[in-house]
Amino acid sequence: MLRPLAVLAACALVMIVPWVPRTGSRSEIPCAPFFNKYFPNPYVHISFEREYRESLAHWNGVTDWRDIPVEATLRGGKLQGVLGPVFLLAPLALLALRRREGRSVTAAAAVYGLAYPANIRPRAS
Repeated sequence: MLRPLAVLAACALVMIVPWVPRTGSRSEIPCAPFFNKYFPNPYVHISFEREYRESLAHWNGVTDWRDIPVEATLRGGKLQGVLGPVFLLAPLALLALRRREGRSVTAAAAVYGLAYPANIRPRAS
């Protein structure tokens, strides 16, 4: 089960790694505009980073976590998009857990979903 996750991580790194030196060469900070606490940046203040992260975590005023499932699957107005078709596939994912391949895909989806609380805006519409 760890091998598929390693493949997923390797594919993600292929996309991520080129951006770190590019960002670092433009701003002399490898993680700009984030991690200003550890890499002081004369162009971006720490307060901007905090406010930016807070705005992503509470997109369009959605502050109650109980509103997120309804907004992300049915309404979509506050989060500017819906994940309805993906949500409808959830029962199939539960059925797929019986097979090895299904567990691998579901594990990859779970890893992908770990970052969702940091930015609640749907990625698909």
